[in-house]
Amino acid sequence: MKSLRILVVEDNAVVAADIAACLEELGHCPVGPSYQLQQAKELVRSNELHLALLDIHLQQPMDGIELAEWMFDHKPVPVIFLSAYSDDITLSRAREVHPAHFLIKPFDKEQLKIAIEIAKTNYYFPDSMQRISRQLYKFTRQLNQPLSKSELSVLKLLTEGYSNREIAEKLYVSEHTVKSHLKKIFLKTEVKSRTDLLSKLNQF
Repeated sequence: MKSLRILVVEDNAVVAADIAACLEELGHCPVGPSYQLQQAKELVRSNELHLALLDIHLQQPMDGIELAEWMFDHKPVPVIFLSAYSDDITLSRAREVHPAHFLIKPFDKEQLKIAIEIAKTNYYFPDSMQRISRQLYKFTRQLNQPLSKSELSVLKLLTEGYSNREIAEKLYVSEHTVKSHLKKIFLKTEVKSRTDLLSKLNQF
């Protein structure tokens, strides 16, 4: 996968054109650029995409972070956020949607190349731990009742094949506590056994 189809969403036309030109020089195919969110959504719906470059601070009601959340439900691809800001509020909001990378403007072609390569490798050629983490993220996002941090820790170790006793040892809790967490996980995920749970998880 050398050439990627990359969505570009940037409301500054000059910056958007520069990004698109850089992508072409790097051997990729820019989709867009899009200057408006509605146009961006149409491009997502109508194109095969491998990656998205999203400006965070768009001069519209919905910003790049909200667009990334919308894309996750419609066509999930790795997202690289672009921003001239790196304040705590922006970074905190960006972290919540787990971007593949975050580039501070202004950036050059080499920085863009590195960000794309890292995003591509981590998403399309992950190691087993990354694959499990991505599965868990996708799986838990669609639950009506969110799992607690403790329940997520138990579920992660469960997917790695650990027994209740081993999970208890790793989390420094009792087996009774592990069983209690599992009971709540089964209820929230609407399954009746470990086998059912793992089968459901593997669909993601």
